Amino acid sequence: MKIGYARVSTKHQRESLDLQIVSLKTAGCTEVYSEIISGVNSKRPELTKLLSEIQMGETLVITAVDRLGRSLKDLIGIISDLKERSIYFQSLKEQMDTSTNTGMLMFNMMGSIAEFERNLINRRIYEGVKRAKELGKYKGRTYSVDKSIRQEYVRMLKSGKYSVSYLAKMAKVSRQTLYNWQIEFTNDQKCVQ
Repeated sequence: MKIGYARVSTKHQRESLDLQIVSLKTAGCTEVYSEIISGVNSKRPELTKLLSEIQMGETLVITAVDRLGRSLKDLIGIISDLKERSIYFQSLKEQMDTSTNTGMLMFNMMGSIAEFERNLINRRIYEGVKRAKELGKYKGRTYSVDKSIRQEYVRMLKSGKYSVSYLAKMAKVSRQTLYNWQIEFTNDQKCVQ
């Protein structure tokens, strides 16, 4: 059984939504979930409902991939989840159908491209930070809490009189942040010695 999903971003695109629904029904969808909500919005109630109700062996059909995912990463995440649940995916515009070998090849290529893109971005960030450090322009992360206050919390933590959870609540930070402060001041002391 084929289940369709149609989405537009604004009420002004209502005609486009109607065209998507007609296309999905023409493609053999017995049921179509539709909503008017921006793709940037992570909470898409109709999509969430569809993904929870679609069953193994069924096919999720969309008119174009940009109707489903907020980004390539999001799209791949949704399709991977469907694949794990033995649910097929079909996009009419891109002619992608994961029930075929060619469709799976396209999906895997999309995943590889997304991973390559993430690696490029990470490498650019790393190189940018490295270059900024060499030029003396990189200051690192700034703290939201003054150094003397951080030192006081570390002293209280080392005293053993207070639990980490209690101190974290007092400082309005996570437990891990307290541990990071402790490491920071331990390293500072080693440098002084």
